[in-house]
Order: sequence, then C-alpha cells, then structure tokens
Amino acid sequence: MNGSSAFFRTLFVSGFFLLFASAANAQGVGDVVRLAQPGLGSNPRALGMGGAYVALADDALGVLDNPAGLALMKKIEIGGGLTYNHASNTADFLGTQSDYSNSSTRLSSFAFSFPLPTIQGSMAFGLAYQSQKSFDNALNFSGFNAGGSSMIQWLVDPDLSQSIPYQLYLTDGNGNTAINGNLTQSGTTLSSGSLDVWTFSGAVEAAPNVFVGLSLDVITGEYEMNRDYFEDDFQGEYTGTELAPGETFTNDFRTFYFTQNLVWDVSGFDFRLGLLYQMQDFARFGAAVHFPRWYSVKEEFAYDAQSEWGDGTVVGLPEDNYWETEYDVDAPFSFSLGGSVTMFGAIVSGSARLTDYTQSEFQADDGFTPTEVSDVNKNIKSALGTSLDYNLGAEYTIPVANVRVRAGYAVIGSPYDGDPADYDRKYLTGGVGFLMAQSFSFDIAVVRGMWKTYGDNYDVGVSRVYQDIETTEFVVGFSARF
Repeated sequence: MNGSSAFFRTLFVSGFFLLFASAANAQGVGDVVRLAQPGLGSNPRALGMGGAYVALADDALGVLDNPAGLALMKKIEIGGGLTYNHASNTADFLGTQSDYSNSSTRLSSFAFSFPLPTIQGSMAFGLAYQSQKSFDNALNFSGFNAGGSSMIQWLVDPDLSQSIPYQLYLTDGNGNTAINGNLTQSGTTLSSGSLDVWTFSGAVEAAPNVFVGLSLDVITGEYEMNRDYFEDDFQGEYTGTELAPGETFTNDFRTFYFTQNLVWDVSGFDFRLGLLYQMQDFARFGAAVHFPRWYSVKEEFAYDAQSEWGDGTVVGLPEDNYWETEYDVDAPFSFSLGGSVTMFGAIVSGSARLTDYTQSEFQADDGFTPTEVSDVNKNIKSALGTSLDYNLGAEYTIPVANVRVRAGYAVIGSPYDGDPADYDRKYLTGGVGFLMAQSFSFDIAVVRGMWKTYGDNYDVGVSRVYQDIETTEFVVGFSARF
C-alpha cells in the first residue's frame, strides 16, 4: 500500500461508487448490500419455477433452498450446469438516454448426492457447487449539466497535497477553482464476477414424512468494477479563464478525466437448517433458516486522474494511487417458508423469505478507524430495512413425451428502506426438462429480470443517473441418477 491518504480511503468507503446502488446509498452500505442481497441461484429446475423451491428441493442442487429435501432422494445423483448471463442498462442522465451491456458465460453448478441405506426412514448426504448470483452489469451515460456543480469542485480539498484539482492545475495556489459547473459529464462503468457457494449437506427422515437437513456453505467469489468518468468543456465556458494563475496553458480547459478500478476477493461461510413435511403424494411444506453469513473481503483499489488543455497539454497525478485492505461483512438471518401441491401431473409451488437487512454489520481493523467503522454501521441502520421476497412457480409433466414445462415469477425486494416497488428485482422465468430412460434429465431455464435504480456521480442529487436494468439468463443443466 502506498501513502494514500485517509481522505481517499474515506472517499471510497463513503460511496464514491454510487452508480449501481439504490436510492438510499450511504457510507459503505452499497458494499454490504452487494454481498447480503441474495440471487436466484443456478439450479435450472428451480429457476424455471421462479425459485419457488423451499417445499420441493428434491434434487442435489436443491440444498441451497432447503437442505431437508436431500432426504427425499432414493438414488445417487450427479449433475451440473452452464449459465449465460446478459445484463443491459438504459441510463437517463439529464434527459439523455444511453444503452450499455455486459455478458458472461460460466460453469455455474455441479452436484453430487448419495443416500445411505437405513433400517427405516432415509438419510442422504451431498456436495454441491452453485453460482448464487452474478455481478455482471454495465452503465454508460452522457449529458450537459447546467447546474453549478462538478466533480472537480467536489474533490477540492484545503490540504493541497491531497487535492486532485490542485495537482491537475484546476485551482489557484490557495486551492480555489474558478470552475462552477456547466460541463458535459459522461462515463462508463463495467462490473463482473459472481458469488459462488460450495455446500456440504446432510438430511434424515426424523419421523414419518418429516425431513430435517443441515448444510454448511463455503463461499467464494470475485468482483471487479472499472469506471471512467469525464467532465468536458465543449461549450467553451472556461476558455480564456486561467484556472491556475501564472500557468498560461490553463486558460483553455478542455477535459477532466477520472478512472477507478476495484477488485474484490471474497470468502466466507454460513449454515442452513431446513425442515420439510410431505403429505403423502399430494402436498409438501417446507421451512428454512439461513444463519448469518460471514464474508471476508480482500480489496484492491486504484484510481488515476488527468486534465487536458487546448494546447495539447496533459497533466496527470504525480504518483500511483493504489492500496489494498481487508474487512468483514456479516449478513443477517433470513427465514423462508414454502408449500407445494401436486395433482393431475402438475406441481404448483410458492415460497417467501424474510430478511432484516438492518442486522447487517461491517467490521474492519487495519486501514479503518473505529469512527469510520461505527459510521458505516450507523448508516446501515438508517438506510436499510426489511425485505419480503416471494417466489411462485408451476411445473407440468407431459406424460407421453416425458417432458416437463415450467413457469415462474420471483420478486427480491430492495433492501433499502423506503424504496418504491420499482426498485424491487422482478424475474419472469420459464423452462423445460427432458426425462430420458427415467434416470437422466436435461433441463433448460430462461430468466428475465428487470428493475430500476439510480446513483450519484458525486455528492447527492446534483449529478444523478436513473437506470433501467434488464438481465437475461440462460441456464442448461443435466442430472443422472443411479
């Protein structure tokens, strides 16, 4: 780590990367939400049914929803899957719309489960790998901000040794800048990565038709975000204004450029406890407790900036700005309930999950002062709220063709307190499964997600980008039972 100041560390933690965050961003809260908010997983059958799997979970990948379902399995199962994810973002910045997208393809699941012979009841164990959610996203925006603000003004610091505008000749010798908004602001952001879970599970039939399961999740993941931001004087607002008196080249300001790169290496663990009751072959009822998750984040952060002038002069920062730090995030309990009914070859299923995000906690030692840590946790309490997620799904088996068709709908509520319903993540899903020789299945799922969000380039409300995010996910998987 170089000698980067506490100012820039705090600048980052306090929400400099706001453009993918929701309305109520505060210090460090966006980082906590990125880890704590769940995804839909990558089990193709569950995805096809909208993730309404708490009362089903009767395959090797179902342990992510309810480990108790493992005890329903009577044969050894092995399976896996591949996921293609495409994220698109339509941004509205000061009345100008821009589109941008990002995509990835990854091995998203692998599972192995095996039952053990018992005198009565059942017992089974399993190992599963599953990509829980994708971090792929993109943003592009551009527009003329006629207001009296800019990132240049926001970055001005009385300590000239830490003032980016001073180092780029955008201020006078006292650190004051003549720039007062009226600049074209633009930028692009790309993010990628995923949060993955390795699950070790066991389940038993504790009483007739009552199944109990426990799983240990070992969490791994990576996240990377690259951001470029520009402020340009295309209107000639500052032509003839010498921003750094005595430096004649500064009388024709053209461009301020700021770039940032953030990389996370994530690890962690948690536990899940599941209960499932089967009412003959007609109905199932399930419940699951997701114990608090502990995440450890190793972070690398770098930034650079430069100014460009009409005579071709380019001024950059005098040193590299890079550092590494580590901190922990504790995500809260979540509680899930679900039920399913089977009749006439069809299954109808539903589930709901309750999460109180105010119970999340940020922890750090090196690189953060106790006051900074305390401020993050205070902001978690004030910015976040309780979310009720729900899933609905159906599956119908066409008997002659041995084909299963699926459809579903899911809502993952915004964790930010006071967010409108438009900020909830909504998913329409569908899928098909092909049964072959009663021991091999091939499954396809399509998931269409949509929600709104917005973020600020700097400060609050003076350079705001409104976003409509849409995701499309194709998942293919297979399973074989012996």
